[in-house]
Amino acid sequence: MDMPRNFVTVDTCVILDNHEFYKGRKEKNFYVTFEVLQELDKNKGKSGSTAYHSRRFFRFVRKNLKVEDGTCYARIPRTQKRVFFEKFTDAYENNDGIISTKALSGEKLITRDISMFIQHKIRGGEAELLIPEEVKLTSPKTQVTVPKELIDSLNDNGRFEPDFKMNHDFYILQNELNESHSALAWRDGHKLRSVKAMNSNRNIKFVPRSAEQRFAYEVLTNPKVDLVALYGKAGVSKTFLSLVAGLEMCQQRKYDEVLITRPVQSVGEDMGFLPGTSEEKWKPWLSPFYDNLKVIQVLSGVDYEQLLEKVDFISIPHIRGRSFKNSFIIVDELQNASSELVKTIISRCGEGCKVVCTGDLGQIDNPKLSKNHNGLLHLLKSMKKNKFGKYLHLTKCERGKLSEFAADNL
Repeated sequence: MDMPRNFVTVDTCVILDNHEFYKGRKEKNFYVTFEVLQELDKNKGKSGSTAYHSRRFFRFVRKNLKVEDGTCYARIPRTQKRVFFEKFTDAYENNDGIISTKALSGEKLITRDISMFIQHKIRGGEAELLIPEEVKLTSPKTQVTVPKELIDSLNDNGRFEPDFKMNHDFYILQNELNESHSALAWRDGHKLRSVKAMNSNRNIKFVPRSAEQRFAYEVLTNPKVDLVALYGKAGVSKTFLSLVAGLEMCQQRKYDEVLITRPVQSVGEDMGFLPGTSEEKWKPWLSPFYDNLKVIQVLSGVDYEQLLEKVDFISIPHIRGRSFKNSFIIVDELQNASSELVKTIISRCGEGCKVVCTGDLGQIDNPKLSKNHNGLLHLLKSMKKNKFGKYLHLTKCERGKLSEFAADNL
């Protein structure tokens, strides 16, 4: 294929502003030079929107790159448009360029770096991109149609051993003859245990708004479940449910205190060092918990300062060597932690501890992590493999219409 004469050269800043710059334009042929690719490569490892657009552009090229008769291009799907690349022999002025140059004398280059893969292919070398397999977590909850007698037995006895194979942890049992007759149950070993009705004598007058919130609250307040993971989009009440359950269990004297921690990872640009004492430095990072405590204070009627007496905060940078006992521990925003950090935190927990981890795989702010490589996913896979603890995917946004719109569409 010959390079067309009527093309539009695209500057770096255009791609950094919008990796889908070709949408809405009447031109059909776009040209990207070696210098532009090199500048995009320098940006892809940074944080912020420019890094995002760099990475997205490289992914688009990886999926659609073709090399025909020495011409390199990427066809834009479902259109007649194409992005052509300058044929070059020079390498990027970094270690990737040195590796690519040395690999040209061999049979093939194997890499996980999209930019390096594209560079090597354009230079005429043979390259293979190792793409990590996308991890898909199956839902731990399901709905099953059962006879009326089974639901009645569950309500009367609190548990039973079902005659069907249990492949999930949480069940909505639906009467096969009456849709309005149902029960909630969760797997406890080889038996299904009924989700208890909410006790009206609880100090915090919180009422779950959905079946999934009842499932979550059930395992959060069960001392026999040592490890719980709640994950889902923004606004599904992961942090709120965890904090309510922790304070309720402390008031029942099941635990001595609620300990809270989270990775120190900012959204967007980093503000740098914060002034003040350790407590003052932590305050901005713990704002979500302070917000939720104010809501809980209204629901419980307990003085705000009294609630704070049961809550303490753990500094992750100083956690090595510590040991916790009889504590309800909440680890928030776990998607921004590495798998090594998850191990470090949970291995600090001793007798009488319960650990609750929360996070959203769609909101990863740490540029060194990805949707397929982060602490939350590492924990969920380990829990599933070893059948330890309970994890639950919360899907119903309770924060409001704006939050749900943003989580689903922006």
